[in-house]
Amino acid sequence: MSPETSIKQRPGRKSSIATHPACVEIEFACARGISLRRVAERFGFSRASVDRHWHALPSEHRSRLVGLATELDRHEARIREVYAALAVMVPPTHRHRSIGASEHAHAA
Repeated sequence: MSPETSIKQRPGRKSSIATHPACVEIEFACARGISLRRVAERFGFSRASVDRHWHALPSEHRSRLVGLATELDRHEARIREVYAALAVMVPPTHRHRSIGASEHAHAA
């Protein structure tokens, strides 16, 4: 973490979330609006720890994460729309079809 995005904490005490390997995922989950309880359960922290960590981040950092999460959600929604449109346009293919005697002779 860069100095401008460092977490406010008491001297000598390190945040267990700030040093966790999944810190970025935890922060991004909070930015996406996933409940703090669910984030805490998923990563094995207390809800209070996640709340303290999230609210200790500088507001500019939190705002930037929320903006990125919102943008990602928009892109994911658009991708789902495109896949749905493609599914309607492209008929399913048949993977297994029986080869008739004449086709079998040509295949050999």
